[in-house]
Amino acid sequence: MIYNIHKLMQAMPLALLYAILVAVPLTVSAKVNPLAISADGHHFIDKKSGKPVFLLCDTGWNLLSLNFDEYSQYISSRTDNGFNTVMFALSFEPQAKPENAYGERMYIGDDKTELNPKAMKYADRVVADCNRRGLYVMIYCMWAGAKSGTMNNYTPQQLY
Repeated sequence: MIYNIHKLMQAMPLALLYAILVAVPLTVSAKVNPLAISADGHHFIDKKSGKPVFLLCDTGWNLLSLNFDEYSQYISSRTDNGFNTVMFALSFEPQAKPENAYGERMYIGDDKTELNPKAMKYADRVVADCNRRGLYVMIYCMWAGAKSGTMNNYTPQQLY
């Protein structure tokens, strides 16, 4: 679904967030309307109605470390409490183990810049379920490194 999203990191933050939020709902569900950026460039609007959209987001950073039953329990509590958006990281390494709940690493290859299709399958399942439940999804491509200002020691060439 969003296998090259880390390439979008070159864009401005609002444009990146817009790309993530718009790309996800279009692929899986009519429950979540696509978003657009307002004419003044300062907020999101519902693309169909033109009305402003307030994103009440919960950050489940390491969401993919939960198996689907655990995820379902967590996400049900988020929707029950009025959240309309969830944000998570594809990889929460080094703060957590690099494998998801099913033992798959999100980034593979010698330089850890290739997305693992097996791991993405589970991420796709989570995104599809969130959208089915009426939630927008924001995906953080990777977590910061062990100290502030690092990106898991990736070089700019690896990121772009």
